[in-house]
Amino acid sequence: MNQENDTVTVLTASEFDQAIEAALKNAGYSLEELQTQARTGVFGSELARRTWFAVAAFVD
Repeated sequence: MNQENDTVTVLTASEFDQAIEAALKNAGYSLEELQTQARTGVFGSELARRTWFAVAAFVD
C-alpha cells in the first residue's frame, strides 16, 4: 500500500449531502429513480449501478 496517497477526508454533514447530490447529478438520476432501479435490478446505465452501490448505504 502506498502510504503517500492514503488520505482521509472528513466531511461535515452538509458537505456529505452535497457529495451525494453531486454523485446523483453526475449519474443523471434522482435518488428515487435509483431506488426503483435497484428494486427491479435493472439499472439505466453502468454509472447508475455504480452510483447506487456507492450511495445506498448512506440513504434511507
